[in-house]
Amino acid sequence: MVFYIVRYGEIALKGKNRGNFESILKNNIREYLKQRYSLNSKLFSVRGRIILDVQFDDKVDSDLDIDLRPVFGIVSYSEALKMPKNFDVIKDKCVEVFKLIKKDNKTFKIETHRLDKSFNMNSIEINKVIGAEIIEIFPEVNVKLKNPDITMGIEIHSDFAYVYSNLINCFGGLPLGSAGKIAVEFDNNNRSLLCCLLLMKRGSIIFLINNEFENNPKTLDMLKLYNNYNPIRIINKENIYKTIKEKDIDSIAYSQEYSDIEKTDNDSELLLLYPLALNSDKEVEEELKKYEI
Repeated sequence: MVFYIVRYGEIALKGKNRGNFESILKNNIREYLKQRYSLNSKLFSVRGRIILDVQFDDKVDSDLDIDLRPVFGIVSYSEALKMPKNFDVIKDKCVEVFKLIKKDNKTFKIETHRLDKSFNMNSIEINKVIGAEIIEIFPEVNVKLKNPDITMGIEIHSDFAYVYSNLINCFGGLPLGSAGKIAVEFDNNNRSLLCCLLLMKRGSIIFLINNEFENNPKTLDMLKLYNNYNPIRIINKENIYKTIKEKDIDSIAYSQEYSDIEKTDNDSELLLLYPLALNSDKEVEEELKKYEI
């Protein structure tokens, strides 16, 4: 078993609907891991976090490098070691991990998040005691609170504690499928691709208006990845309004200010979106590089 601490941001602001957004995000993570890595997993909600328990079997290498960045809604994640909520155990595990990752690094800091406020030491005390222990064992290193070479993370939860030494930043946003359905005029170019990704990042399910989409496999692969390997939905231009009505789509997005879709009275019933109206082609190209995983 391998554990990950998955952190979200915007979902925490959803009030009474927060549970629904969490549920969608957990389902997306579960299906993404199954489709991309053939892995089963269990997910548990904790305060502002999701604990991901990845289940390995004999068919999958337990050293597999899992990448959760393509799952929209995740702000960051860390692979973590799970242990009893006992300070001596936590301290020993931090020293053990530090020994493995120290190498030529000269500075570090301990960063504790005490989700369980009943724990008998506060975050500052934990940081000081474990930091002093590491310096005593490894006198060649020093504490540096800003931009250290190594950050050792500790999280104290209600039942267990977790220790990690890495934090992978992700795209954030909202979980795919938590917002409405949008038809996107897709022209097989960078503007169209980024338009789709930005809408997906806001939780929207996209339908591509395009007659020759299969001619661009690289684009197809990127959209499949960020669509968490769900089928890519295609709308033929000749049947666009019929399909929009059948699929209960209420918006059309355009990557450019002009369009070759014939305008009809149906447009007055739809919300028209132009996500990249103020972006130059160069800005689009630079932004798209962030998504090349």
